[in-house]
Amino acid sequence: SDASVNFAGWEGYFVTQTASYCQGNTVLTTQSGTITDGSAGNDYGNGAECSWSLQASANNYVQLTFTEFETEANFDFVIVYDGADDTAPVVGSYSGTSLPNQVSSSASDMFIVFVSDESIVEGGFTASYQMELVNTTELIEQYDLSIFPNPFTNQLAVEFDLETSE
Repeated sequence: SDASVNFAGWEGYFVTQTASYCQGNTVLTTQSGTITDGSAGNDYGNGAECSWSLQASANNYVQLTFTEFETEANFDFVIVYDGADDTAPVVGSYSGTSLPNQVSSSASDMFIVFVSDESIVEGGFTASYQMELVNTTELIEQYDLSIFPNPFTNQLAVEFDLETSE
């Protein structure tokens, strides 16, 4: 103003909103893939609440490897559950900038949740997952098998000798 005439003036306010890059629950059943906060190189949004249900087939487990990790320490979290939902045991709750160790489920399901508060945002996270067949060892041995009576009628008895012969 030039100080010659005075008026009441004006008042203004603004509200900023950060983009919500991820939302809701995503069900993943493919053998391998990537999960991320969705910000693609930007900072993730305030108030995010996203989850991923990783569902492997029977006789498989889920292995999760974080490749990038940057959240607001002690306020924004990635929580990994050993099961189908957030009632399962917690495998780990991660926050800050330290890259978490690789984690695995004990069975075929893993549930992952990302939550951020309403203030500071960071770069976010990226993790790859792999659905692996439960480790089995192939056992090839030869055993003696006896069937009697031979030939049989109406009833059959099978007898195994599990001691290996050398």
